[in-house]
Amino acid sequence: MKNRTVPFLSGRVLLALAACAVGAAGATLTLRAPSVVSLSDAAPPVVPEEATVRPSPPAPVDPAEEQRRVLAEYAGELQRHDNEPIQPGWAVPTETGLRADLDTLRTRRPFSVLGVDCRTRTCVMTLEWPDYERATETADALLHHRYVVPCARTVLMPEPPRRNQPYRTQVLLDCMRG
Repeated sequence: MKNRTVPFLSGRVLLALAACAVGAAGATLTLRAPSVVSLSDAAPPVVPEEATVRPSPPAPVDPAEEQRRVLAEYAGELQRHDNEPIQPGWAVPTETGLRADLDTLRTRRPFSVLGVDCRTRTCVMTLEWPDYERATETADALLHHRYVVPCARTVLMPEPPRRNQPYRTQVLLDCMRG
């Protein structure tokens, strides 16, 4: 393999890409200058300890902060759905098909369909269960069911303060990524 020089534009991303190439090609990674990374299958040169590239350990993640971030991101996705225009030629038949799919799922699991709302490329199914435990038992079936439309599905089910009360959530289907 011939030496290749790659501009060192953004440390973490480029090093990750370079590391993938190194692993795949069996080459070695050496730092030639602060702005260049070189891939070579020749014997690795002796590099002083301070010049060795080592990944920094990941920063510790606060679980409560991560949950807030994920919930906020999901709320943003739901808001984008609400702002999406309705394309009746796609939305109406898709809603009808999804309701039929949910009826099939409901024959084996106790939940209510409070609404199915399709727009141009996304749908939101609002569902309710008698309690949180039954909701979590149904999540897997909701995510893996073969719906009438092939859509990417997202459902978040954060634990409520009272697990024994009716539980409601929304399932987002993104039909452009399915």
